[in-house]
Amino acid sequence: MQSIQNIKLKGAGNVRDFGGLKNKHGKMINPHMFLRGSVLNDISYGDADTLTHTYEVKHIIDLRTHTEIREKPDREIDGVEWTHIPLLTSAMLGITHEKDLDNKNVEIPELPAIYRKIVSNPFSIEKLKEVFEVICDDKREGALLWHCTEGKDRCGLVSALFLYMLDVDMDTIFDDYVYTNTVSAAKGKKAYWKVFLSTGDKSRAEAARDAYIADRKYLEAAFEEIEMRYGTLDNFMEQELLITPQVKQKMLKRATR
Repeated sequence: MQSIQNIKLKGAGNVRDFGGLKNKHGKMINPHMFLRGSVLNDISYGDADTLTHTYEVKHIIDLRTHTEIREKPDREIDGVEWTHIPLLTSAMLGITHEKDLDNKNVEIPELPAIYRKIVSNPFSIEKLKEVFEVICDDKREGALLWHCTEGKDRCGLVSALFLYMLDVDMDTIFDDYVYTNTVSAAKGKKAYWKVFLSTGDKSRAEAARDAYIADRKYLEAAFEEIEMRYGTLDNFMEQELLITPQVKQKMLKRATR
């Protein structure tokens, strides 16, 4: 297993740098260029300084819905450009992770279905393309960070596709994906007991817990959907995200060494 660069912040627990990961050809992803994370509404001044000065973040992509952003807007950081590209609408997502979990009348979404939706729904595919337009923009300076709420589902899928574009092997892609569980297990346990104590419904409590867990089967569901519709992941990347062989080679040259 390759070393994953977790960034210790006081106000966000699932932020990390892809720098140092190696692809199948032994090329290393450059540090301080591409980061992934969770919601940034509670970051401290010190956290902001770490992101901008230590990791040189100049651009943030927020993958959350309009509703999630209204509830927990990212903290503004001087000198950092912020772009909103929601991969799902509120109706498509269902509930947010911390809202209405214990409300029996609110449906907790099936996570594999959400992953399949992101790679099959026309709205989500168009937004994914927009995300990769920013990622692949060679005129952009500084590091780029993308995030959702917990930094595992929408962020996790974008990160998996990003690593695949850079020829990182699938084992490492999944290792990066499930690394979220090292920081989210406590939240999942808390959600379980909150729901179970308020509803007495064990199945619902387990579903609430699973909303915080990065399970391989979620990401596998997205890959299965892609293969069913496009034949290969490469076809999806090229046809829908416009990651042509030329774009890929340009990114490999810029992002790895």
